Amino acid sequence: MDGLAAILIDYAETLERSERVFSGDLSLLDAAARLRVSVGSIRRLRDGGYLKQIKVRNPDTQHYRCYITEESIQVFVEA
Repeated sequence: MDGLAAILIDYAETLERSERVFSGDLSLLDAAARLRVSVGSIRRLRDGGYLKQIKVRNPDTQHYRCYITEESIQVFVEA
């Protein structure tokens, strides 16, 4: 039988929660993680005009990706 049968965890060792570092414009998922809300809430905030979204095209694949601007997130958090 191949594969992982079990994982041994040392409960004496304290696990520290790592903080995610965000910089620049964020994807919808990253913006939701930063504001600690759901992606649906990010979409509602965007649609309501509270957050600004930009579209950026990848020059290699020609596909567009949407990002929430860092500036609009900062303005929303400060308000």
